[in-house]
Amino acid sequence: MQGWAETEGEVCSDCTAGPSPKNACVGVGTPYQMWHTPDCPQYVIMRINWEAGSRRVEQQQAWAEEVFPAANA
Repeated sequence: MQGWAETEGEVCSDCTAGPSPKNACVGVGTPYQMWHTPDCPQYVIMRINWEAGSRRVEQQQAWAEEVFPAANA
């Protein structure tokens, strides 16, 4: 076992990364995977969107707890 999946997947058009312990593997649909280098533009944009989505969920949860305290007790 090498510590990372060696599954082939779609090739990123920006970084053309493949399986490696330094690269990130993102599932883009079962059973497909796409590998990215840490500085790949597509991967950076995905991470920014994930963080923004997480922030929105936290804000919505805080709003819901304030507006509907009984439902969130």
